[in-house]
Amino acid sequence: QVRNHCGYFPLQDWCLISAKGKETFSFLQSQTTNDVLQMQSGQGQNSAVTDRQARFIANFSIHRVGENEALILVETSLKEILLNHLESYHFREEVEFTTITCRLLALQGPKSSLILEKIFENQNLPDKPNDTTQLTLGKHPINLIIKSLTGEEGQILCFPKELEDEFTQLILKSDPPPIKVNEVAREVLRIEAGIPIYDTDMDKKNILPETGLEHTSVSYNKGCYIGQE
Repeated sequence: QVRNHCGYFPLQDWCLISAKGKETFSFLQSQTTNDVLQMQSGQGQNSAVTDRQARFIANFSIHRVGENEALILVETSLKEILLNHLESYHFREEVEFTTITCRLLALQGPKSSLILEKIFENQNLPDKPNDTTQLTLGKHPINLIIKSLTGEEGQILCFPKELEDEFTQLILKSDPPPIKVNEVAREVLRIEAGIPIYDTDMDKKNILPETGLEHTSVSYNKGCYIGQE
């Protein structure tokens, strides 16, 4: 049903990190493989960090939500690895990294945007991969990131824990309602889409070109970053 309509699943194995401060983007530019300075507010990109021998450390996506603020979407298993790496090169730069406490839910499939348009009437939804915006549901803010985890059109929503049941019921009011995707089906969809994940398809023994991420996560026109040589 995900291939033809829509499915949803909680993203308990992913998390969001806030990066905030006047030097957020200049610092991330020096550490990550993609060109964060090219992003405008509301845009995002896939990226990664490597060590000095270009060995893979972590992959993630960065989403610009303000002049001096970004959200980093990363697998939970890589969160501490990524933060430890960034902090090891963080000296006087004015940037602070904070894990956001929230629920993440993935809505995936060609009809997913139609479902969200009905829930968030009169609110503008982005449509380009990795673009982001903040929506409201009642008094609650909801961060939306355009992200495919299955090879189909997809979105990831970040909202307060107390909104989880209400929001789930809202998406299930669609006709027909999206199907809840279990872990086995989710993994099949990921493999069919050729989306790599850490510890399954790649790990710290791989150099970045071996992971296939250089096609989506690397800028060869930016300045230096760790492992570029």
